[in-house]
Amino acid sequence: MKQLAVLLLLVFGYFSTSCTSEYEERLEQGLDLKEQISEMETGSSSFNEDHISKEIETIRNEISLLARVSGNEDLFLSQIYKD
Repeated sequence: MKQLAVLLLLVFGYFSTSCTSEYEERLEQGLDLKEQISEMETGSSSFNEDHISKEIETIRNEISLLARVSGNEDLFLSQIYKD
């Protein structure tokens, strides 16, 4: 019985440390989207400014959606827009 309990603890410990949480996955997605916005803002030209601003707004909406489904919208947004 002790061996089974130890085995279960080891298996649970392995899976709890090797898997990322859904929050962390969404945070990574949000940070990637934020990086896309930064790249677009630094590389934008007046020629494509209207198109780029629409894309940036779309990306910001995606970040907002990720924040809402993250479970802690305020913390999520503060981590994304920490600068």
